Amino acid sequence: MSASSDLFQAFRINRPNVVSESFEGEVVIVNLDSGCYFSLLGSATTLWLQLERSTMTINSAEAILRQTYDCDGMDIAGEISTFLNKLFNEHLIVAENLESDLDSPSSEQIPHKRPFEPPILEAFTDLQDILLLDPIHDVDDAGWPVAAAPAPDAK
Repeated sequence: MSASSDLFQAFRINRPNVVSESFEGEVVIVNLDSGCYFSLLGSATTLWLQLERSTMTINSAEAILRQTYDCDGMDIAGEISTFLNKLFNEHLIVAENLESDLDSPSSEQIPHKRPFEPPILEAFTDLQDILLLDPIHDVDDAGWPVAAAPAPDAK
């Protein structure tokens, strides 16, 4: 992943090939093309939830983490870049170039920030064969299941 000097690189979820669900503070992601699924740890959940809402750059990701976590004086841009590279390499996100950086999120301060934990992506392949066999991959715009068309009347 690299951007030219006059463009900003932004990232978005690789939909429809990637689906995710958030529950009780955990995010589980499934890559429907590879059959791999993933769990997010640390500040990765915060970053993914932001990706679900909108496109994100490294700068906007850093602003979100600094707003949410106690990471004053820490160089977290490297942690974010490493995490986004992992997501990109697993085909969970795609990159696009922007002519200008995204607006930073509101500067509203959270009174009690959580301690910073690096974003971590855990990968699992134990259900890969089952997920790849799932007929949901054959869904079209009409959804699944689709009722069969009525048979023509035999005369």
